[in-house]
Amino acid sequence: TRIRTQRLAELLGLTVDETERHLSEMVGTGELYVKIDRPQGICSFVRRKEPEAVLSDWNSDIGKLLSVMEATCHLVNREMMMMNATRAS
Repeated sequence: TRIRTQRLAELLGLTVDETERHLSEMVGTGELYVKIDRPQGICSFVRRKEPEAVLSDWNSDIGKLLSVMEATCHLVNREMMMMNATRAS
């Protein structure tokens, strides 16, 4: 998702300027999304998520975490009941 501009140019067999120009053309036609950080020399091909999408992902992850926690608590309680039943007999 991230690559140094110099390395991308080497892989494509182009100069850095030619690589940037080709990337810009592809972005202009909608074929590609890329953010070029010239000072650091990094190309990032990941589109930033909208805040709603980030919140939705976070909500889903929290829901999964709570499900795992609930299952774990159930198993711990069951184990405690088995241990107490064993001690009582």
